[in-house]
Amino acid sequence: MSSEYTFEDFCLDHYSEQAQPYIRLALTNPARLNCDELRKVAEEITYKACMINGYYKVVATACQRICDIEFEMESGDIIPSYEFRKAIISSCRNLFNDYDNMRDVGVQHWILFVRLVTKLYERIRPHGRGLTGLVELLFDCLLKLSVTPSVDNIAEIDLLCGVFHEVGSDLCQSNRHRMNEVMGRIRDAIIEPDTDSDTRNSLMELIELRAHGWKLSERAVQYYYGKG
Repeated sequence: MSSEYTFEDFCLDHYSEQAQPYIRLALTNPARLNCDELRKVAEEITYKACMINGYYKVVATACQRICDIEFEMESGDIIPSYEFRKAIISSCRNLFNDYDNMRDVGVQHWILFVRLVTKLYERIRPHGRGLTGLVELLFDCLLKLSVTPSVDNIAEIDLLCGVFHEVGSDLCQSNRHRMNEVMGRIRDAIIEPDTDSDTRNSLMELIELRAHGWKLSERAVQYYYGKG
């Protein structure tokens, strides 16, 4: 492992003694793990990211490192496998498919999950290949955040706005059609009579953000953030 990182940075003590050796190996030489072992590592770390506040950043960094190693090892292959990348995206998709249970356990778990997916997209996007599943998953998260019950929760509205500001432009370039779908849900929420005025204001900001090329004008910044 590079001197830039240590195993302590990844807080391996969060994991069982049985899981730690596999995670250590994934962080140094993922090629020594088979597909099933990589899948289990992915499941372990994504689960922890949704359970421990703020830990999603650590997990995203770990995933970036593993993907970097995998990319370097397979850079000369005609058809790279990117097994860990596929495993981490599959693990996140499985968690999303259990959305109702995840949200029933606690909205915070759902929020941490979306933050993880967003951060993963930011961290492993530079490699380009094999990201379609992650892009689609992030759009699915945005669709959930733009309708009830999420649109009625200020914490989830803040999360929606944060994702838009962080990666909205890149997502739109990746799939304009799906971004149009999300914007349609947001417009529906804006005109819904029961929508809270503060929520409506936040959603209007997102409409304006996209309309102005993903950068708010000085006037808009003053309007949305210069009050009081």
